[in-house]
Amino acid sequence: MQPLFSNTKEQQITIAKRPARAVFDWFTLGFKQFNQHKLHWIILCVLMYTTVLALTMIPLIGEAVGCLLLPGFFTLSAHVVEKKQFHFEAVFSAIRYHYLPLLQIFAVNLLVSFICVGIASHVTEVDLNQLDQVESFLKLMQVAAFMYLPFLLIMVLASALVVLHKVAAFEALKYSAYGCIKNLMPLFVFCIFSFFALFLAVIPMLLGLLVFVPIMHCTLFIVQKEIFVTRQTFKLPENDDDSDDGSDGSLYV
Repeated sequence: MQPLFSNTKEQQITIAKRPARAVFDWFTLGFKQFNQHKLHWIILCVLMYTTVLALTMIPLIGEAVGCLLLPGFFTLSAHVVEKKQFHFEAVFSAIRYHYLPLLQIFAVNLLVSFICVGIASHVTEVDLNQLDQVESFLKLMQVAAFMYLPFLLIMVLASALVVLHKVAAFEALKYSAYGCIKNLMPLFVFCIFSFFALFLAVIPMLLGLLVFVPIMHCTLFIVQKEIFVTRQTFKLPENDDDSDDGSDGSLYV
């Protein structure tokens, strides 16, 4: 693990390099977290995604709301792990305390998506002003989605750094990209496994999504926790005759 940054005097965050086999541990731990409060997770995901999808009828508004609301699943997962309780209101702490950096990540995400669509239009030779043909539109979106996928994971993990570790938006994006590059193989396996699970989830009239979506949120929390490791400082007992050289005798453990 390499030191990454210190956001407070009490902790340091490092990037860990995980093996590809760790993916199965991530999903196992994610499922266990979901299984403890499965009904609560399903109800919350239905409410949240229904709200976001309804707001997508208004251009950009639904996407912005989703960028603000969905990172709240990270704070909720952290609350469940630490407090051993499921409180619905914990999901709103992200939008309450971190709305500005999350909006900055949304702006970067929007810019990246536009760039991907523009490059896909050039590659597929599809005119963006003539997307009335379904075949051309699907061809364009498939290429754009393939190009955008790596950036999606970077954006998701960056939002986790913002809401869980209070990292500034652009620093979070930089460190998230570095973490993804360092864990390229396990994250590649993670994406392949996720797509396979998604394919199985949509077969029974999309009902499998009721389980797949909350498990993915729980698993993503495990992913960021495994990659971005927080080390707390260990402080020696204070002594009256400590020197005044500015050192507090603390070590990272």
